[in-house]
Amino acid sequence: MQKFNEKFTKKCASTTSMEEEDIMNMLEESGPSDDPKMKEHMLCFLRELGVINADGEIEEEVLKEKLTKYLSSSDKAEQIVSKCAVEKDDPAETAHALGKCIHNEKNAK
Repeated sequence: MQKFNEKFTKKCASTTSMEEEDIMNMLEESGPSDDPKMKEHMLCFLRELGVINADGEIEEEVLKEKLTKYLSSSDKAEQIVSKCAVEKDDPAETAHALGKCIHNEKNAK
């Protein structure tokens, strides 16, 4: 999964003019920042994964599938999807909020 994520991080970093290392450090440590470039990066990344479609809508089944693989727990994935799959007025805001929520929830006890 890590190599898969790195591929999309690299592709999306080039479209948002962000440094790959900065993106990876931020995502691993504190989750997505409120920087507009990070919001665009998250949108690009989640679209590449198929989690957000071209209309900016969250594909909940795809999200659950990806999270189940990442977390090795369908129960935890279902819990995160239920809490985090909330669409905002703007696709970049949706991607940002989703990324931030997933980051917080995967580390929650």
